[in-house]
Amino acid sequence: MLLEFAFANHRSYRYWAEFSMMASKKQTVRKDTLIPLYKHQYLRAAVIIGPNGSGKSNLVDAFTFVRDFVLGSNRLGPGERILHVPHSLARSGDASGYEIKIEENEVQYVYRFIIQGNAVAEEELYCYPKNRRTVVFSRAGHTITEGKGFTGVFSRCGAMLQENQLLLSYAGSLWTNPYGEAVYRFFTDELILLTAQNQDRLLREYLVRIAAEERLREGARDLLNGLDTGIQDIQVRQTPDAGISSARAFYDDAYSTDLFMEETFGVRKLVTLACMLADAVQNGRVLLIDDLDAGLFETVATSMVFGFLRCIPDKRAQLIFTARSTALLGMDRWGKDQLWRKDQIWFTEMDRKEHTSCLRSLLECKKIQETDNFAEQYRMGACSLLPGYAFSEMLDSIWYQEENDWDWV
Repeated sequence: MLLEFAFANHRSYRYWAEFSMMASKKQTVRKDTLIPLYKHQYLRAAVIIGPNGSGKSNLVDAFTFVRDFVLGSNRLGPGERILHVPHSLARSGDASGYEIKIEENEVQYVYRFIIQGNAVAEEELYCYPKNRRTVVFSRAGHTITEGKGFTGVFSRCGAMLQENQLLLSYAGSLWTNPYGEAVYRFFTDELILLTAQNQDRLLREYLVRIAAEERLREGARDLLNGLDTGIQDIQVRQTPDAGISSARAFYDDAYSTDLFMEETFGVRKLVTLACMLADAVQNGRVLLIDDLDAGLFETVATSMVFGFLRCIPDKRAQLIFTARSTALLGMDRWGKDQLWRKDQIWFTEMDRKEHTSCLRSLLECKKIQETDNFAEQYRMGACSLLPGYAFSEMLDSIWYQEENDWDWV
């Protein structure tokens, strides 16, 4: 389960940005959407809203980079470039930092690393078994310090570890203790990322699973039926080597379509999301989705989110997504209840003076109360100037000028 994430000097984020799934104790609504953990409660879902170019996708990109670097840095050759993109105004010696806090099996973990140039300058993993801080390992350059009780676990990797590799990824297959293995497993099994770039690949992975896991297939099918999409079933035929020979969406017994040859991007995304949500509820995944509402009808996207917030899964599933439509900040589909708590809503903005993206929680906006319609308040500019107002005023000015220049006959 994701608890917190922070990073700095990554793409449009020049300074530290901190994202938290910890629930505010001051919020009294929608407590049914919280996950109790220790003395705190954490959020089951969160939404990041912002205009084009404000940093929504770059936030997801930071998550993606951390996951890919953890899982793949051990394959980098000597001197091979670390595929991260610092802020465009960063100097050559400026460091990029990343820190993630998660929970696995009732234990909290904090993992952090700093990249400077093309090398990992610092790396650290510690945890809180029985609420006591325990260092698993720390690293400064090539120097590795093992925590008490972990002597010999990481030192055998030290001689082979290169400056552009993470100890966590290099030792991923060599774990002999449950703490390091739990963090590595979060990135391999628990965190599921969806972007426009990986959608079809992720869909193919889920279709392979649907062919083998009837429970997952039923969950995705029930969700598609509940959204009234017209899709009654998804049927997959596999090749002898466990690939996909065909994947068809059945609307009824007489009509079906090929998902990849005949269906649109939006329908493929809908099927992908149905599989992801069913997987999350059944297996406790953490879903991170970029531009959830892109390619989807507004009420379909809202119903998906509403359904996830209303369900009470046995495991600690979480849904985090970015969106452009403020409709997702509004009331539920019956117009009776607010869909979100204030601590579940985050905004991205571009600071034009500092040339950096900023991430902030709706909790920082004191003008908005927890019972307000957040979508209406945002559109009215209660949080910040809604993008598009200046452009609208410019068009009005042009229209007024042209109207007065006309020579009426």
